[in-house]
Amino acid sequence: MTARDQALVDGGFGDQFPVELAIVVQANTIGVDRGVLWFADGLMGFSGSAASFVLASSDLEPTEKGRHHPRSGQPYPAGAILLKRAPQEAYVVIIPLKGHEAGYEARLKRFEDESPTADAERFWPPLHCYVTDDAPFLEPAVSA
Repeated sequence: MTARDQALVDGGFGDQFPVELAIVVQANTIGVDRGVLWFADGLMGFSGSAASFVLASSDLEPTEKGRHHPRSGQPYPAGAILLKRAPQEAYVVIIPLKGHEAGYEARLKRFEDESPTADAERFWPPLHCYVTDDAPFLEPAVSA
């Protein structure tokens, strides 16, 4: 872990884990990012250098080992979490950085049973490629 990675985790808000993340839509990886995944108040959020989102457990469905895409028949990658209410098949792949795997897995299991606060506002991850002047993040990548 670099000094930059450690700076992302401040410990001041919920349970935080430094992660690498990929967003996959219709079996195409549309972007990758590195940042902090956090859990607080029944929500799971991601804050990276180019993307962010906040979702409730009811928005997500972690995949079980050996589960396959319904269309392609290919297995989902390790760390894949389905976005249940996305307008098209989409999922995020979350890989905790070295040394944070066990803590992340335990916290994700607890999150699956949590309910968000009634007025919790949620933000979906981007589901299409985009480029900004200062962050050319979600560039098309190879198929997942």
